[in-house]
Amino acid sequence: MNETQLAFQNFSIVSGLAVTIIDTKGQALFESEGYAGAAAFVRMMEDAYGLAGQCTYAKLYAGYQSVCFDGRYIFYDPMGLVYFVAPLMEQGVHVSSVISGPLIMTERAEYFEIDVQDRFHPDAAFSRQLRAALSAVPVVIPKRVYAMAEQQFVCAAFCSGGLPLVHQKQEMQRMQSYLHTYISDAKDDMANRLYPIKKEEELLSSISRGDVFLARALLNEILGHIFFHSGQDLEVIRSRVIELIVLLSRAAVKGGASAETIFAMNYDYFQEIEGMHTVEDLTYWLSQVMNKFTGTIFSFANAKHADVLYRAVMYIKTNYMKKLTLEDVAGHVFLSPAYLSKIFKDETGCNFNTYLNTIRIEESKRLLPDNSIELVDISSMVGYEDQSYFSKVFKKLVGLSPGKFRQANYK
Repeated sequence: MNETQLAFQNFSIVSGLAVTIIDTKGQALFESEGYAGAAAFVRMMEDAYGLAGQCTYAKLYAGYQSVCFDGRYIFYDPMGLVYFVAPLMEQGVHVSSVISGPLIMTERAEYFEIDVQDRFHPDAAFSRQLRAALSAVPVVIPKRVYAMAEQQFVCAAFCSGGLPLVHQKQEMQRMQSYLHTYISDAKDDMANRLYPIKKEEELLSSISRGDVFLARALLNEILGHIFFHSGQDLEVIRSRVIELIVLLSRAAVKGGASAETIFAMNYDYFQEIEGMHTVEDLTYWLSQVMNKFTGTIFSFANAKHADVLYRAVMYIKTNYMKKLTLEDVAGHVFLSPAYLSKIFKDETGCNFNTYLNTIRIEESKRLLPDNSIELVDISSMVGYEDQSYFSKVFKKLVGLSPGKFRQANYK
């Protein structure tokens, strides 16, 4: 047993959870003592219902996501069991993932009824066997799960030689390279260019939708303009960044984030920004602020089914322009349509159709000011096959017809 495996053997003992390490192809490199007992239920379900491939994919996907989400990622497998994962790195390269679980974050009886009986319908004899095996899977409240995921991340970072610092250095280098290239390429016409207000509007819209990838690209363009016109004056840049934070926070609240949470975050940010003494530190810090704002939109930190809801929402946001049904999304997250509908409503306060319509109408509001696009085309571009239904939904959510909205916002 090497030092990394020993570290996670100890973590397994302290947490009371099974721990495994898998490589980037899904092969197990290490399993803690007691892993077989906790995994017996999983093996029985995989063998009975052919879920082994889906479970391996879920773990590989989670390992990749843990790199994207700063080293902490909590997820559900196709059986509704909970795991949390952290990446193990070598010289900044993701080489394996440490995974703790399975566990349950609800009552055992509730889990068995909804995630096993209602979905897989085992016969009476097999149901008794599954219940007996399930007794070895620990029940852990969400607060402890998030705390243990944090500690696992710290342990993984230590074994990786300082993971957070590696990520921060790489991200700062990436941003600086992009900004320098952008300013260099655009300097011939940037001197006479006005502040890119349209880019700012697109940025706010992307924040409202929780589209972090588009938001990051737009933020880089806006920062490039600010840096060019500031003459690299840190105080000028600092003041413009404060203005951006105010705008970003309003967009996050508009997108569904808790106003109380956002205002509390802003208080901390306005304190932190005074400690930024270089342009490099300030740009990296702002990108992290933006990520946190987008993360608060439909934040599921206290939800029982956080990973499922996150993946469902991301799937909707990237496919809203298609003919999208509850069944499509449920299939993507390995749940029955009825169960997805229930947890979506219970834990977001918003049913599936209302959320889908909100996403579509917000996108149509972005397109409508462009008079060169016909209303019927906008309707189809945002996923509505019937223009009259689009107009009906638009008026219900916005208070104006699409035509009246276009007249009021024509550019």
